[in-house]
Amino acid sequence: MNIELGPHERLDDLVLDGMKVIQRDDQFCFSLDTVLLAHFGAVPHGPALDLGTGTAAIPLILTARGAKR
Repeated sequence: MNIELGPHERLDDLVLDGMKVIQRDDQFCFSLDTVLLAHFGAVPHGPALDLGTGTAAIPLILTARGAKR
């Protein structure tokens, strides 16, 4: 898949099933630490609430890993 990026955009890998996210380099971006944290923790089996994770990378990864809600 060929993705055309706009000005100040970059394509970052979530290191899971080829998932990638477009981020702007002139705004807050998640880093490798965020991706590692989301891969390290247990996947919640019940409802989970995203409060203040910023870029939503953690909920995206947890959902891909099997979190249901």
